[in-house]
Amino acid sequence: MDNHNWDLIVAGGGLCGLSAAITAQGKGLNVLLVEKRDIPGNGFHIDELAYPHALKQIFSDYENLDNVLTPLRRRAFWIVTDDAHTAWECVTSPDDSGKAGFVANRPKLDYALFDRFIALGGELHSNEEATDLILDENGVVIGVGCGDDEDEDVERIEHYAPLTVIADGPDSKLAGHLLKRRELNPDETILIIKETLTAEDCEPSIRMTGSSDNAASVVILGDPLDIGFSWARLIAHRNKIVIKAYVPHDLLSEDQNLNALIEQLKMHPSIEPIIQGFESESFTTQTIPVAGFEKQSDVLWGEGFIISGKAARLYHPFDCRMTDYSIVSGVIAGKAAVDAHIDRRESQPHGYPRMISETFLMRDRNSMSDFMNEMRVKPQFRSVYPQMLLSITEGIFTMDARSKGIKKSDIEKSVRSKCSIWDTLSNFHRLFKLYG
Repeated sequence: MDNHNWDLIVAGGGLCGLSAAITAQGKGLNVLLVEKRDIPGNGFHIDELAYPHALKQIFSDYENLDNVLTPLRRRAFWIVTDDAHTAWECVTSPDDSGKAGFVANRPKLDYALFDRFIALGGELHSNEEATDLILDENGVVIGVGCGDDEDEDVERIEHYAPLTVIADGPDSKLAGHLLKRRELNPDETILIIKETLTAEDCEPSIRMTGSSDNAASVVILGDPLDIGFSWARLIAHRNKIVIKAYVPHDLLSEDQNLNALIEQLKMHPSIEPIIQGFESESFTTQTIPVAGFEKQSDVLWGEGFIISGKAARLYHPFDCRMTDYSIVSGVIAGKAAVDAHIDRRESQPHGYPRMISETFLMRDRNSMSDFMNEMRVKPQFRSVYPQMLLSITEGIFTMDARSKGIKKSDIEKSVRSKCSIWDTLSNFHRLFKLYG
């Protein structure tokens, strides 16, 4: 038993847990981070996109992390239609600083976060998996238990604190105990297929940006896997390419081979020249909920606990900005813990749902999940989806003297004239307003 007087326990040392722990420790709380692995981190060498608005919340000097972050200088959209391999491509110019976004080396980012937490005075208990929550006689969470009472070979350790942040990932045992989660149906989930390719003597960033110091991100829209509705992304930087395909689970047949789907994507005439000479380093799959938060955010906290990050089933269901979501949701959990401590109601993080609702997390989640569901229930929309994207993308990236408001109005009129189904899709209209 651990009798240390902790202010906060964070269960899980991924991006979300580390961000929560750094935020709370940096504001004066005495934080214990419990992690089942040797050291915190995601354990997968899958690099992700990350943006300043999230990074600066935990790294005021994020621009100096040259060994962690590769500047994203090229963002492109390839739209696949029935009559063309790549119907149209557009490339955005970076902002003046060239720091519009980054590709983050996940292992190195995790290490940097861990170092920051320790430098702030936080304490890590590694190789301790939080297996259950400790409740008092009133059902209030008062700590976590590590180890199994029924396994004599595993020492049972208990840690106590007024508040616990649950950030132990998408298969969270702790959140499952609290929420009595049901299994998600196939039509409520997206399958993400990821493959990382590497080459010793070739850098894809040079092929796509002309420089080994820059990174590129390409979003491929218009059902590139030819299964009814799908999209994909290429992330190229240094000597790596990450290929990610996003597939609504209910559109996959039982006999479809996931490796074969990725191989089909890699043979695309626009992709094959880029990946020549590369070999597979890793292949992973992950299932995520379409709707992001499983329930409304006020269910994800209670007396003595906060559920955050992937444990809260918090995802971006359209382009899956996992890094941003994990960091920001962790920071919010840490801030809610600090506010509860300041208010002398250490076990009651009342501010958490309000903070969540005031960020892009819920806004994006609602718009994107509504759009996904519209696509699923209206097959006729899927048939015009590539043409709609062509009109929108071409309009957005046509530079002229029109104001932003007039340009949006003109693009909407153009799309309506080509796709009558638009009139039934208020959610797509909202999506366009947010991201157009």
